[in-house]
Amino acid sequence: MFRSAQTGHPETELSRAGLVASPGSASATQAGRSDNYLPKPPSTLRRQAGNIAAICLAFLIFIAITTGGRSLHHSGYRIMTIHGSSMGDTVPIGSVVLAQWRTPADIKVGDVILVEEEVEGEKMPPKLHRIISLDETDGVVTVETKGDGNAAADPLPFVMTGDALVYRNHLPRVGYWLSVIQTPIGWLLAIALPFTLATGAILVSIWRGDKRSKPAAA
Repeated sequence: MFRSAQTGHPETELSRAGLVASPGSASATQAGRSDNYLPKPPSTLRRQAGNIAAICLAFLIFIAITTGGRSLHHSGYRIMTIHGSSMGDTVPIGSVVLAQWRTPADIKVGDVILVEEEVEGEKMPPKLHRIISLDETDGVVTVETKGDGNAAADPLPFVMTGDALVYRNHLPRVGYWLSVIQTPIGWLLAIALPFTLATGAILVSIWRGDKRSKPAAA
């Protein structure tokens, strides 16, 4: 009888002695609960940190797009969109141009400047053309300009009465997009709506991750 008890059911004997918890016992349930309260794995924490960083980056990009033009203007630069083809392939139509304010003394032949002239008191549409000749008389700078895509020079010289915007660089075809977002509907569809949807998707992803990590009911 003694040998059968030792070799036949050792776990049963230990369970009766209170040394091993049965699957349905309070000790087993408590152990299961403690497993659910373990710290989140590093991969989950890294994913959530990445999601939060993505929201912050999207917000900064949103602010940069909406206020970037104003900041550049105060820094001596200006962004403009090219609506004509007079500069040919040098600055194609639909490009966004970054220009810098320069004094007449800093202007030289070969520079591409924004020409804003008046004819008989009427302002003409501004144009971005290259300086092909320059004359300075009594401190007054007069330039002759020409579009790279035009066969002939501009018919009238341009008298520089103040600082001028000089071409620095451009992004092709981006002007079409900027022209759209400058309208209320375009701004809503191109900037505000995608930003809101992206932020909402990231927040839902974070919420679902937190929900999966919650402890299961006893």
